[in-house]
Amino acid sequence: MISARLSPRPRTHGHFVWYELMTTDMEAAKGFYAQVIGWGTHDAALPDVSYTIFTAAGVSV
Repeated sequence: MISARLSPRPRTHGHFVWYELMTTDMEAAKGFYAQVIGWGTHDAALPDVSYTIFTAAGVSV
């Protein structure tokens, strides 16, 4: 019997999911996602912290 923990999750298209990318080389990450899936970036204006938001067709993803 397969554990429920290991069962595939239902499709979640359209549901909110939040992921953080932790990296020591944001410029490389920006280049990677731009080249592989065509994403752009937007630098968020947060005080005292560098925070980048990835975008697809100008919309935050």
